[in-house]
Amino acid sequence: MAASLSPELNAMATVNLNSKPVSDADLKEVLQRLADAIGKDVKVSSGDRATALTVGAGTGSLHLQNRAVDFHVDGETDDNVYAKLKDGYATIFSASNRYEVIQHGPHTETMGAHVHIGRYGSGTPAVLFIKEGMNEETKAKYKPEMTMIVPVSDAGTP
Repeated sequence: MAASLSPELNAMATVNLNSKPVSDADLKEVLQRLADAIGKDVKVSSGDRATALTVGAGTGSLHLQNRAVDFHVDGETDDNVYAKLKDGYATIFSASNRYEVIQHGPHTETMGAHVHIGRYGSGTPAVLFIKEGMNEETKAKYKPEMTMIVPVSDAGTP
């Protein structure tokens, strides 16, 4: 069953940066479109980073390039948020950029389960959906699930 997206639910849903630096304006817009689409507040747990973590992408992290954000959504499991991003990708993501959406599960190598969105600097506009750490066997193994091409006519931002 598809996850439901209802922008009319709560036009007042907000993105709480929690004093985390997120300098990428496009990512902020993506988070707001997600909050509006599901009608619940988005809470950022990590944004721009000055130093690499010893886990995850390390020195290749989009966080170091100020183009990534980790978050949770109030009242939603990360599974549901990931599914809603897949279902609503055409209206949540910009048709002029390439993104990765990673669901880091309960066995993640990173700093606890969360959803991650990163924006690449170039490439064909698309959204790559990836899972990591969903069980002990997939810890530190990034499994691409699908790539969705964002249609220009349906995109949240042309």
